[in-house]
Amino acid sequence: MRAANIDTKLAIAISNEVPDVLDDILSKCETRSGNKIEISNSNNKSNKWMKSIYATAAALALLVGGYFVIGQYQMVHTVDSVITLDVNPSVELKVNTAEIVLSATGLNQDGNSVINDIKQDGVKLTGRKLDEAVNELVCSMVEKGYFSELKNSILISVENSDNEKSIEIKTRLLKSVGNALSEKGIDGAILGQIGTPNEKISELAEKYGISTGKASLIESIVAKTTQFSFEDLAELNISDLSLLAEKWIGEMQNISMVGTPSSKGYISSEIAIDRACANLNIALNDNLEIGTSLELADGKLIYDVSVITDNMKYEYLIDAKTGSIIDWVTSVIDTETMRNGHDSNSVNSDSVEPDLPEEPTKEIADDIIDIITDITSKAIQDTNSQSTLP
Repeated sequence: MRAANIDTKLAIAISNEVPDVLDDILSKCETRSGNKIEISNSNNKSNKWMKSIYATAAALALLVGGYFVIGQYQMVHTVDSVITLDVNPSVELKVNTAEIVLSATGLNQDGNSVINDIKQDGVKLTGRKLDEAVNELVCSMVEKGYFSELKNSILISVENSDNEKSIEIKTRLLKSVGNALSEKGIDGAILGQIGTPNEKISELAEKYGISTGKASLIESIVAKTTQFSFEDLAELNISDLSLLAEKWIGEMQNISMVGTPSSKGYISSEIAIDRACANLNIALNDNLEIGTSLELADGKLIYDVSVITDNMKYEYLIDAKTGSIIDWVTSVIDTETMRNGHDSNSVNSDSVEPDLPEEPTKEIADDIIDIITDITSKAIQDTNSQSTLP
């Protein structure tokens, strides 16, 4: 059998076995000239609903993500706490909730100098943790001589709306600054205070060109005594203010101190008493009642020394730096008659004037005149009688 015949027979056989369904399929489709074949889909409505859900979810995700990003940005760049360091240089640090320094600002000329020198050394304060920045500032101040055995005090002021967080930051910085000073060989006195300055404090700080932290400390001291005015204390450095505030620390709200303010730049109260007794030329003994207090006069610290004997009271004003006697007052205890002394190199030996008698009345004056008249008349008579003798 030829190959051509074989192919023909196979084609016929396959054609007979496979049904011709083309006509059947076309008969089920509606065909129109120029029209498209439309195929209905029962899932269109549900697909549209799902698309709406997906779009809404995507929008919410973007919204939540946006809020999150904005929140993170604000948390990183928003000031949460303000910390001020006062020695003589005054520096203000602003930090976020993570206690990362956002800004470091000098509040006076010395403060600007410290910050600029740190920058010149290639060290950045911003972007660092608070404790690290504070230690960097303290070490720089020590190297520049702002701290010494004579001036060992620093004031740390913390402002935060959360009182508990303020206390935590203050307590931590008191310890870390104390350690930093100790490593530099300085036995420091660190004052810490918390609280947001009110309008009065802010105005006083601006008026006298000092930080609000220092203004708050001065206001606390002035509230404890009438001896000092705000204007007088504004001129003092933190070491001098610490010496004045030391005896009231336990009574001052939100203020604490670690360490002892140095008094090495001043004579001791014992030396002041010795100077007073030497001026009086008396020796210390159990019969003397002696008192002393550290005060302020004409912008400098002085000792007010009182020495009481049996019936006399002596009060001396002695310069706390030089030990020289500025002035003294002497009084008799029972009469309270006061005498002022001005020569600081000699004992005030002026005697106390006795009480003057009362002014004579008219009756006494007349009696005195009569007595004088009688005496005069008698003297004249005696003279005349003597002149008549042979």
